[in-house]
Amino acid sequence: MWRKLLLSSLLLFAVSCAREEPVQNYFYLQDPGEEFYEQARFEVSLDPAEIDEFATLEKAFWEHGADKCFSINARKVINREPLVRPGRMGSPGSGTVFVRTSGEIEPVQASMTDAQSQEFTCMLSTIPHWSLAGEIVAFDKDKTIAATRDKIDIELFDRYPEKGPAYFFVARRTEREGRLLLKVFGSGKLQQVLQSDTQMKWHENPSGTLGRGIILETRREVRPGDLILLSYLSVEGVHEEDEPEYEEVQVQPRMRISPEEDEPTEDDPELWRKK
Repeated sequence: MWRKLLLSSLLLFAVSCAREEPVQNYFYLQDPGEEFYEQARFEVSLDPAEIDEFATLEKAFWEHGADKCFSINARKVINREPLVRPGRMGSPGSGTVFVRTSGEIEPVQASMTDAQSQEFTCMLSTIPHWSLAGEIVAFDKDKTIAATRDKIDIELFDRYPEKGPAYFFVARRTEREGRLLLKVFGSGKLQQVLQSDTQMKWHENPSGTLGRGIILETRREVRPGDLILLSYLSVEGVHEEDEPEYEEVQVQPRMRISPEEDEPTEDDPELWRKK
């Protein structure tokens, strides 16, 4: 009896080890990573109490504008659950400032309420590259899985924001037809980075800079070992009569596999929600 249990345990362990490739293997040395974009135009309305939470009116609108920019664009990506082929070749040239702002904050007062409204245009770009990636290593309160609004600990492989916040996609390692890929299924916000004097080493190669973040949205449970991909945001304050400065562009990841190939236990079409 005990021998059978021991053999079964060893077999399960061997199968799990065989299925899990090292993280570095998913980032191809001869591939720079295929950048993908989303963009949107939207309005942010804030009442006096929401504005008073910030030092200035401008800061209130910029922060809410960045949050809404990422939320709108990230949902477009998450709904597709794309497969991406990450790379390690070269170094993405966009630096460590992950949210850039331009234009003026000149909100319009609503006629019937005290709320003020500001128009924005924004662009989100994501490069699935080793230097902009990280791994989810732990959750709050000894949880084993995470859902929307849960706090997470992240090991950032290389770059981290000079000043917060920063936004990211959540992806899971998978294999399709012998190719190691990442499947994007969630999003989050990086809220804190513990810099070099408190670095922790979780892998042999990464620098192991530790960050703290929150899951914003996900289509499935988030697990330790899932990866994150940092995104760049460009947010511009505009007026209602202004036209966007760019035409609509969408660059999709190069590889797509039908969602029917997913594991049936993981691909619930409904968003995972925290109960």
